[in-house]
Amino acid sequence: MVEVVQMSLKEADRYAVIQQVVERTMGQSDAALWLGISVRQVKRLARAVRLDGAQGVVSRRWGVASNRRISSAVQERFVGLVREHYADFGPTLACEYLAAQHGYTGSRETLRGWMMDAGLWKAKRSRARRIHSPRERRSRLGELVQIDGSPHAWFEERAGKCCLIAFIDDATGALLQACFYPVESTNAYLHSLQRYVAVHGRPLALYSDRHSIFTKHDPEDPTPTQFERAVGELNIESILAYSPQAKALTS
Repeated sequence: MVEVVQMSLKEADRYAVIQQVVERTMGQSDAALWLGISVRQVKRLARAVRLDGAQGVVSRRWGVASNRRISSAVQERFVGLVREHYADFGPTLACEYLAAQHGYTGSRETLRGWMMDAGLWKAKRSRARRIHSPRERRSRLGELVQIDGSPHAWFEERAGKCCLIAFIDDATGALLQACFYPVESTNAYLHSLQRYVAVHGRPLALYSDRHSIFTKHDPEDPTPTQFERAVGELNIESILAYSPQAKALTS
């Protein structure tokens, strides 16, 4: 009988890498760099996989509530107080008033999360730190894929303008996929991504410009775009370029 192990996409990716360590097709240092963890953690996970198989990378906290979790009754009480008395306050000021007037002992960030869940506060997007040093290319094929669309009269006078959407490997500069679409749109990128994954598998990250397809520019609207949700569900990191020079391969 085949055993079914429930795990997240992140844990599935981790298991695939650790399995290569166990089979001695990848070194421990490379695995640590790939997963963003220490060599010591890689050794611990490798021992767990040898002993328990895929179950060795699954968190033992699945479905177990935190011992420090605040009860829902307490949460509802303080959210109700905020809604009734401090609805126009931010989390910091509301936290101060709740602590002084109502005995609140939790953290400001806990209250912020409650207020966001209740629709009483919207998170502002933090401004990304500008990096001026040249970005080094990734070391492995398929680890980071640059994507971009280029509307142009590709067929000159033989047809109307269309958009070429290209997927280029960051490590090698190889053109992995190129498709023509009538316009540059969310559906075009989603269809192109579906074709890419079917042929090459999931990349660790996608590198794109700051087109509204890839990110929203309204700081008061924290909800992701349709494309952001799709890559998030596939556990693909989305990296946004802040200058045309940063995307030299697709340019």
